[in-house]
Amino acid sequence: MVITKEDLIKRVAQSQKIPASTVRKVLNAVEDNVVECLSSTTSAEERVIKLFSGLHIVARHEVLQMKGCLRDIEATPKIRLRGEIKRSLTDKVNR
Repeated sequence: MVITKEDLIKRVAQSQKIPASTVRKVLNAVEDNVVECLSSTTSAEERVIKLFSGLHIVARHEVLQMKGCLRDIEATPKIRLRGEIKRSLTDKVNR
């Protein structure tokens, strides 16, 4: 079963008794800010966003290293993302 962003918006709106449009606006703002923070990761640091207790997004700036005949080609730096699920979240899910 897939739970979509819209499904979560409806669930939060119902459980908190607030309009879905308000929840949607807040969730979209959170998403925009998370993307902005991750996009501004520099090569000098690894950036971690602790989105929820036990759910983290880690961003690291990487420059690809070319080998052999490709050495003269400049590689575009990229930001690599990975998710981390901590034991605290796993414990909450399994209670």
